[in-house]
Amino acid sequence: MLRFVQMSKRGQKTRSRYGESGAGGSARASRKFNQRVAVRVNYSTNKNPGQWKAHGKYLARESATQGGRAAESGFNANDQNVDIATTLDNWQSAGDERLFKIIVSPEFADRLNL
Repeated sequence: MLRFVQMSKRGQKTRSRYGESGAGGSARASRKFNQRVAVRVNYSTNKNPGQWKAHGKYLARESATQGGRAAESGFNANDQNVDIATTLDNWQSAGDERLFKIIVSPEFADRLNL
């Protein structure tokens, strides 16, 4: 019986959180821009001198950057080319308590234009 109800609703116009949609409505077209994403957040406490700088060097290594451009791997609100290791070392020297590490992994990362 449930299968019959589901089949009978297929041709009807429905309302979803994306707006009105029918058999080939706009919601289907907007789905091509949707993707799943995994986010991982952890932090490192300020324990050992140079610990954050070493992590910055690890992030900026040639094998982890696009096109092997390690010097251009960091950015902030003002600049596009920031030395990650120096910035992290400055934050640790200033007495920041924690360094948050956030990894964002989109489903179609290869299609992103960074």
